[in-house]
Amino acid sequence: MELSQNVPNPFDYNTEIEFKIPKSGLVRLSIVNMLGETVYMYEQDYSPGYYKINWNKQQSSGTIKPGVYLYRLESNGEEIVRKMLIK
Repeated sequence: MELSQNVPNPFDYNTEIEFKIPKSGLVRLSIVNMLGETVYMYEQDYSPGYYKINWNKQQSSGTIKPGVYLYRLESNGEEIVRKMLIK
């Protein structure tokens, strides 16, 4: 499993997150603020391959303030976490 750095980073409104899944299964992408609060969660079944998800601040479950956020990709018992910066 691979998780690329979001592009652009830092960003104002919209960013793209690319990942690779080696095995079929449920994929969960979550975005968490530095207080540990989940501001966005996406789940979908995927087949093996490369994928991109476009995310913008309007899709969040609350107000998105400028700062550092973590995005986490989970699938088939594996987890990868990266940082992103929102202006």
